[in-house]
Amino acid sequence: MFSEHPDLREKVQLLLSGLGRENGENLPWLLWGEQIPTRIPNILLLFVLTFVLPLPIILILLHHVWAWALLLAVFVGNMIIHYRVKRTTQEHFFSVRYLGHLIAYAEKLARLEFPGMERSRDQAAAAIRNVYGIARKAAWMWPEGSNPFFDYLNIVGLVEVRAFRKIIAIVRENRRQLQDLFEWIGLIDSMMSVASFRAGLRQFCLPRFTESGPFMEFDSAYHPLIDDPVPNSLSAMRGGILITGSNMSGKTVFLKTIGVNALLGQTVSTCLAAGYRGRFFNIMTVIGRKDNVIEGKSYYLDEIQAVLRLLRSEHISAAHLFLLDELFRGTNSAERIGASVEVLRYLGKKQGCTLASTHDVEISELIGSEFANVHFQEEVGENGLEFSYKLREGPSYARNAIRLLRHVGYPDEVVEAAERTAGLLNSQSGSSIRTRQS
Repeated sequence: MFSEHPDLREKVQLLLSGLGRENGENLPWLLWGEQIPTRIPNILLLFVLTFVLPLPIILILLHHVWAWALLLAVFVGNMIIHYRVKRTTQEHFFSVRYLGHLIAYAEKLARLEFPGMERSRDQAAAAIRNVYGIARKAAWMWPEGSNPFFDYLNIVGLVEVRAFRKIIAIVRENRRQLQDLFEWIGLIDSMMSVASFRAGLRQFCLPRFTESGPFMEFDSAYHPLIDDPVPNSLSAMRGGILITGSNMSGKTVFLKTIGVNALLGQTVSTCLAAGYRGRFFNIMTVIGRKDNVIEGKSYYLDEIQAVLRLLRSEHISAAHLFLLDELFRGTNSAERIGASVEVLRYLGKKQGCTLASTHDVEISELIGSEFANVHFQEEVGENGLEFSYKLREGPSYARNAIRLLRHVGYPDEVVEAAERTAGLLNSQSGSSIRTRQS
């Protein structure tokens, strides 16, 4: 509906922007919580304390000096009740005030035409008529300090306390209708948001969830936060895929593209691709680790704890989607390669799909045919290294870390010496890998 009626979508978007969400966090507790506030003085007491106030004022005007003491006693008594009620029900005061705004904006929403949703709109309008007293009463509950005159009037006349008590009574009597109204506005808000999101995309598709065929298959998927993205396609026919490539070639962004599209498909039925088909996944990632000085956790400790969470993941009805970026980069190469290979093998046995990026071509050699291999590569152009960001079949054996040093201006002496040292280390590591494989 919102996709077919963009004018209506913009009207709803503008209207709901006025409602906002400040101080509405606890409203669900008021509507769905097991306990509704009860520590509110009896309504008869509130009535007496409010309307007895003019009596000492009249007596003072009649020159009864002792009436000043009576006026002070009434004022102090009302002040104690005002602050005691606010202290014991503070979080509900914010919720009730927001509930009043919510109903007022729901009434404005119900005036709009929603093609195909007339029945739910009419049900919402009927609920609004039953609870609109909340909006009227909540209008008297101003934020404290916004108007000094009203603050004093509030205390003396117990305005907020009396309004709060009446609102709670309406909530008790119409709780189911208020829940339905809350959910109706939530539905309108979320669907309007999805339609607005889709309207700003260059391309999207509806996902197809299956229990057979490839674990995941997408055509021309891209990341929503990149201005000029290069789309890529992939079909995960087996449980594991290893993504190799040199620095800055696009491995991490590609992993995030997969995760974002799987998540958007499973939540708002919108994938940024020409086509998407796959299982319904339990998505778990190890991307973007960091150390924590306050907790005394090193980069490596944070990483291995994150990987352990994946290893301990239990079998559930949904298939797993594991996304891992450069495993164990916080340690030496020999232990990094050994640990990465065995972790990937372990995760590959779980029901689902594991995608991992790495710089280490040794991992793809050691893991053999257990994982499929794809890669990104760069070209040397007129401006130095140029990246196509296109996914290709097979592993990558390219290395560009030292070439990047030259590209950004490192001294030739440093670059050439680094190339010689790297060549020597590569030849040694290659022979050791052949020994382990044999």
